[in-house]
Amino acid sequence: MHILTELRPHQLDAIIKETPVLVQGIGTIEWHSYHLPIGLDGLVAEAISTTIAKRADALLAPLSYAATGGVPFPYTQHLPLNIIEDLYVAQWSAFAQMGIQILVCFSGHFPLLQTLCLKRAAVRVMNEQPITIWPIVEYDLSTDIDFFSDHAAYGETSLLMHIRPELVDMGAVSAAEKLDGIHGEDPRLRASAADGQRYMEHICSRAASTILRLRQEYGTFKQQEWLQALSAGVDVLAATQQARDRIGAKQTPAIFSDHWSAWCEALATGNYQEALKHAAKHMGLFGSDISYLNKSQPY
Repeated sequence: MHILTELRPHQLDAIIKETPVLVQGIGTIEWHSYHLPIGLDGLVAEAISTTIAKRADALLAPLSYAATGGVPFPYTQHLPLNIIEDLYVAQWSAFAQMGIQILVCFSGHFPLLQTLCLKRAAVRVMNEQPITIWPIVEYDLSTDIDFFSDHAAYGETSLLMHIRPELVDMGAVSAAEKLDGIHGEDPRLRASAADGQRYMEHICSRAASTILRLRQEYGTFKQQEWLQALSAGVDVLAATQQARDRIGAKQTPAIFSDHWSAWCEALATGNYQEALKHAAKHMGLFGSDISYLNKSQPY
């Protein structure tokens, strides 16, 4: 691993010629109930992106706390999507101009808006710059194990119990009281550092393998197929967000469908034609009346 901010120009030049891969972690400031710190997303992203960079012998960019979306609870930053997306586009374009060929962005923060923001910014940059960008969140790499992403619940709590156990207070609220602001299984039932370690190991191992494949595909027709498959996923995310805005979240097909999980798996494993098929099948969940969807709008 090579820490980007600590390198002198001649050192960076040599590393980019040998391994033009950069890994960046992204977090936010957000309520994570009473038992977890408000910076959890960044703490998890920093630990996972650092481990990925080590395994891929890649460059490690500074952690970013620029993100959009968040829960309706105190101590949560709600930053505008268009500003954050344009920031990603500007920064990632600059990385491409530095000579980075593969950019992996791991976000520990993954509501629909943030996931859309990440993946759409990647597509915008790849349409203009000779770079492969892989914007990922936890569930992108966990479709093949029984461990689902959540908010301040079993999954995130287990991860932080492994990464920074001193920051987790499982006794903050008695078992008889409700943990406000969690989405998923109550962490007091079975969250553990061991499960967090297993989950993190799985994510980092799969990420390192995918980076190796993306390096082999760079400059070939497969790079264009990657862009097409990722673009199809962006269409699904954008359609979901627009449907939520128009008819409400309860009436909108959930993003976590079998087709979306299959799309994530196909993209990570290089089965790009399968990814296209599953994205199209998920779009079919919206039915025939989708005239209100306008995929051409940037935001």
